[in-house]
Amino acid sequence: IGIRITKEAFSSELIRKFGKAIVSTSANISGEKSPSTFSEIQKEILEGVNYVVKYRQNEVQKRQASSILRIGLGGEVEILRH
Repeated sequence: IGIRITKEAFSSELIRKFGKAIVSTSANISGEKSPSTFSEIQKEILEGVNYVVKYRQNEVQKRQASSILRIGLGGEVEILRH
């Protein structure tokens, strides 16, 4: 299980108004490069969803990918991606 904690304003507000966690996949096909701007999202992804929010689609500033940590049964933390 992966849990993403967001600081991004739109996502935070959406979760707050929804009142629950949101389940989602990444915006890339497994094994492919993760997009860092909207324009880098593959056509197959955009065509395969019901709705795309019209927010930050014109931004060109690349965003840093999420960090991925593994927390072991004994509480040990391993950084998988930073």
